[in-house]
Amino acid sequence: MKFFPRILSCFVLAAFIFSAASCSKKVVPLNTDKDSAALTVQSITVLPVKIAQADKDTSHTISKQLQEGSLVLTSTIKEVLKDKERVSYLFSGQQESLLGNFHGSRNEAAVFIGKKIETDAVLIPTLHRYIDREGKTYSVNQPASVSFEYSLIHVKTGKTLCTGFFDETQEALSSNLFSFKQAAKRGFKWITAREFTEEGLKDKFSDCQYLSK
Repeated sequence: MKFFPRILSCFVLAAFIFSAASCSKKVVPLNTDKDSAALTVQSITVLPVKIAQADKDTSHTISKQLQEGSLVLTSTIKEVLKDKERVSYLFSGQQESLLGNFHGSRNEAAVFIGKKIETDAVLIPTLHRYIDREGKTYSVNQPASVSFEYSLIHVKTGKTLCTGFFDETQEALSSNLFSFKQAAKRGFKWITAREFTEEGLKDKFSDCQYLSK
């Protein structure tokens, strides 16, 4: 009577091993040729920088800073991507003309524009904060503070290929000893908001294969 359970156990074990071996040999392709072709990005169009919705109590000073920051972010994007081929930029007037009476989310608008101008991907930059330093290189009353984000949208599929968010205010080394490496890289100087923007943009774009190559 004890022999039958042992035989049954052996059959069950053999079936499990065979099943596991069969599964281990099963190969599931990560991408088909069609999928790979769909995510090809050879051309990128950069939309005008959008300034995030300000509060009703936003002061004239802050509004002015954001306007200045949008120009700085635009020029910095151009500088960082200058070596990439087939990158184009839209002005606000061009964007409005292309959109016409279109209504939808910003990502949907990006896809709509991208199809019209026949580009592979659209870069959407948004500025949240831009405060320049008050003071000099080694002594400040107020440090630079910058916050922005971006999304890279694939036009053919509508997928978000990459996103990045930068939000930082420069701190004194005495306030944050863990920032020693970064402070040394900056020459132990208080940098400007423009320099902060370039530093942050390079860092965030480096995480996106479509923007870093």
